[in-house]
Amino acid sequence: MEYRALLKTPNILTLSRIAVTVPAGLLLFEAKESENGFYYYAAALVLCLYAAVTDFLDGYLARKNKETSSIGALLDPLADKLFSIWILYALAVPTWLILVMITRELWVATLRTCWNKNVTTTRIAKWKTALLFIFILTTILLEMYIPAVNLWNVSSWYYVNFTTIMTALTVFTGVHYTILTFRNKTTN
Repeated sequence: MEYRALLKTPNILTLSRIAVTVPAGLLLFEAKESENGFYYYAAALVLCLYAAVTDFLDGYLARKNKETSSIGALLDPLADKLFSIWILYALAVPTWLILVMITRELWVATLRTCWNKNVTTTRIAKWKTALLFIFILTTILLEMYIPAVNLWNVSSWYYVNFTTIMTALTVFTGVHYTILTFRNKTTN
């Protein structure tokens, strides 16, 4: 294992993203139970914004400074998955959507591990992650300022738009990775 690689700035940023994941989720849980939920939401928002910025910065700095590493390639997607699943759960996003996302992540990890390690993150998958961060930050802001609204009511516009877009992108990127994996496997 590349222990020295852990001390490089991109990997420190990734590890810090993992470190803020649990506190951010716990703050969201506490916000729903507290009379002063606004302050818990605000603190969670800051941590989630930090996670979004470091998600962009770690990859950018790794490429710019030629500090890419196999441990970074493992930690970055792991940090993304831990963060998104835990925060979506804390925000009370419908369980079925979280399960669709987990299934996709397990499938893509299996494809990379068993069939083709050379398939890298696609542009559409990066957009999916960016959109997910936007939805997370927007959801926290909406819950901060309009706490009485049930965003996850099946008939609400937010629920319909969020679940439709995230489900479509999740399934699309999973299918896209499958096609890339087997297309590259047959040409190698």
